[in-house]
Amino acid sequence: MKQFSKLYEDNDYDLSGLAGFDIFLDIINDLGLLFIKHDYLNIGDYSYFFTTEKIEDNYDVANLLKRKRSLKTAYLTISNIKEMRLSFYFGVKRKTLFYGFYNEDTHYVYKVGVFNVNSSYLRKLRSSCLKNIKQILHDSNMIKMNRLHQIRNDFETLFPEVDSELKIKEGYIVSKKYSTELFNDDDLDETKMNYTLLVFTRKFNWYHKVYSFVNITDNNVYFLIKLKDDYKI
Repeated sequence: MKQFSKLYEDNDYDLSGLAGFDIFLDIINDLGLLFIKHDYLNIGDYSYFFTTEKIEDNYDVANLLKRKRSLKTAYLTISNIKEMRLSFYFGVKRKTLFYGFYNEDTHYVYKVGVFNVNSSYLRKLRSSCLKNIKQILHDSNMIKMNRLHQIRNDFETLFPEVDSELKIKEGYIVSKKYSTELFNDDDLDETKMNYTLLVFTRKFNWYHKVYSFVNITDNNVYFLIKLKDDYKI
């Protein structure tokens, strides 16, 4: 079953664009907030998803946004949700970057801007509020991440009736973790399980672009699929 974080989205009207995002980052800088690295690969169907530290004063943010014409939707949005526990966010899925506010209690995102991006744009982003995630952006590869999300979705069909934890990990790896208690002693054999995983991957058109392997510990069995370093479309 799916274990990656749930996310709910609101706002799909009069969204700002690229220019608004530059001002959005400037406001975050002015507030002294930083984007943080926290399970950024496993939020909904986003390839990358980052939030800042909690906004201390939503009324202060509303006042700052009130003077920014290119972020009118951001101002109208926070004016309606300023009693909530919020942070700023931006996320990338497929070829699109979304930004806005994230409710840390309900896991709702309130989109205030959207525009098309590529990996080159992410790598060139420069802003002091991004310093904690600078290396992640520098190494970003949207083509690989799109493929990895496809693999994650396909990976759900491996023993789907059994509880597991499915996650994307750094290094372009998808991991599916099971408790060893779910298997018979005879089945807890890495050679046997590696063969099972190999047969599984061959059902998909990406099988020749990945390595697959199994790691068994005292408590868990990890089925792992990793994109090859020389991966090409």
